Amino acid sequence: MKIKIGIIGCKRGQKIIEIIKKTNLDLEVVAACDNDKIMLKKLSKQHNGIKTFISIKSFFSYKNMNAVYIASPVKFHAQQTILAAKNKKNILCEVPAFKTIQEGKKIFNELKKNNTRYMLAENYCFLPQNLALNKLIKKKSFGNINFIRTSYIHDCRRLSFDMRNGKLTWRGIERKKNNGNDYPTHSIGPVCKFLELNNDSVDELKYITSFSNNEMAMSNMYFNIFPKNKKSSNFFKRPDTSFSILETKKKKIIELICDTTSARPSSMSDLYIQGTKMTYISGRFDGERPIISSTTKSNNSKTFKPFLYEKCLNKDDLRLYKLLGKSFAFYKVLKNFRDVLKNKVKKPYIDFKDAFLWSSIIELSKISLINKSKKIKINKI
Repeated sequence: MKIKIGIIGCKRGQKIIEIIKKTNLDLEVVAACDNDKIMLKKLSKQHNGIKTFISIKSFFSYKNMNAVYIASPVKFHAQQTILAAKNKKNILCEVPAFKTIQEGKKIFNELKKNNTRYMLAENYCFLPQNLALNKLIKKKSFGNINFIRTSYIHDCRRLSFDMRNGKLTWRGIERKKNNGNDYPTHSIGPVCKFLELNNDSVDELKYITSFSNNEMAMSNMYFNIFPKNKKSSNFFKRPDTSFSILETKKKKIIELICDTTSARPSSMSDLYIQGTKMTYISGRFDGERPIISSTTKSNNSKTFKPFLYEKCLNKDDLRLYKLLGKSFAFYKVLKNFRDVLKNKVKKPYIDFKDAFLWSSIIELSKISLINKSKKIKINKI
């Protein structure tokens, strides 16, 4: 029997329809909710049988679905997750899970109260190279890991405004009021899985100290294109680069960087892992092959070799990776969510405790910055 899913936020949400078609996952999109009537009409025409809604209240009153995929703008994630839990719908939510720790606590209480299953749709944990690295780390191929640098480098400035008139999108509005790292999960999520940082018997995140530089790149682009729109010197507040140092209970150090502004090639899975036996360095930009080296042999750069992570995938995953390309990681998200709802696995690979820990970095990084880069304790839910 197929699991019936409703999607909230069609622009991103509709991608699951094509993945389901290509892979024959026993999921079915039966409803969609968005405030864009034109997009809903187009979706309904392309995929006959999907019920469409403008009203979120009407959407949740639709009885013919048992799960929702929340793919709306970030500011709606918490309230829509709470609404889904109250309506006893199982939840797959895009990242981050929430913006404030208070929102996170409300979500946790509502999920517990309604016995609702939740998974964070953090697809970076399922990137082929990260799946391969996780295998090597669990096999102790890296030896002891004491330092990791992880970054999300992606120039998103043109997603922040309408090129025709300069009107800010929801992303642009966020840039006007946010400081600190407001998009940490792509970077910290895989690392937490590598090091099992939400497992008390292994290790846990304990402290965060955050720094940031000035905002320049967004203003330079925006006001060069729309000089008449200039309001003030601090129109945008989000820094070009947010930089945090995270410490674990076992004294491992993680550098966490977020830069969605600088004019440079994207490196959306920028990662450096230093172990006592092995070193991993991701490509300098998307598409460049990562390299890996056994540090016990020599410190000569010639010991580095291309990391052929595809060889670490099982036959079925390799076939699907070749079929789906960049959509492979999200297929793995959907498959795990499906397996949870069909009771094939006990809990999601990324449950709400993970979502709370990773998403709380948004507020904690701001608190550290407000307090002159003070070290802030990280609390779990």
